[in-house]
Amino acid sequence: MADDDILQEIRATRDAFAAKHNCDVRAMIAELRSKDATDSRLVVTLEPRPVTTSNLGIGIGAVVSSVSIEPTSIPS
Repeated sequence: MADDDILQEIRATRDAFAAKHNCDVRAMIAELRSKDATDSRLVVTLEPRPVTTSNLGIGIGAVVSSVSIEPTSIPS
């Protein structure tokens, strides 16, 4: 897959941010949390959607919560 200009820019920004923090994940998280705390934009948290077969993206008719298997005899 060929890299486009946008991906190259995103990766360069990510690499520069990591280099600024000497690849210390805790330092990167601390800076990001600090930026979040001082940001004046409104953050909206939505309620999670209930799980249904229509939003699972798999073509099943029902979600099975328990299965009961009865032993059967094998014909000889």
